[in-house]
Amino acid sequence: TRLVLDTLKLRTDHRVMLVGSREADISAANSAYLKVTQAVVDDLDFDYDPDSGSQRVLRDAAAYRRRLERRIETTEVRIMNAPRQDKKLLVLDLDYTLFDCRSTAASIAELGRPGLHAFLASAYRYYDIVVWSQTSWRWLEAKLTGLSMLFSDDYRLSFVLDRTSMFEVMSRKGRPERSMKSST
Repeated sequence: TRLVLDTLKLRTDHRVMLVGSREADISAANSAYLKVTQAVVDDLDFDYDPDSGSQRVLRDAAAYRRRLERRIETTEVRIMNAPRQDKKLLVLDLDYTLFDCRSTAASIAELGRPGLHAFLASAYRYYDIVVWSQTSWRWLEAKLTGLSMLFSDDYRLSFVLDRTSMFEVMSRKGRPERSMKSST
């Protein structure tokens, strides 16, 4: 709804501060956003090689598919908090994402990224949350406990996966890379 200032019947000596953006500035920002988002490549469905700008096919893709299927069958997922209806699953890596592994902090509690709990509480409104890590269960549990992530009043973890739910694939350059199993 548009409001014309003289319909407010303000005193003539009353000061008014206008807050906001001009329509032209909003339109320019929206145009710039559209240009940027049109250039974004959705690479979630294939292995993207930024050097060549094209899709990369994994060697032995069928073998990796079999390993993935075997890992799905053998991984035991221990549900800590049941999935909520109509919530998507947000999977977050612990090390270097939620937990600063390279810090020289004195305790694990100080290694959480700034705003960690506020971020997780905000994300939990829209997503069920899973934490996975390439580390062993012993260290994963110690980090999550030290960061006070297991029993928060503001969010709940659905489950946690450690390195036993992953397998290696060979990168294009011949280096092994760990891959998390699909949880679906």
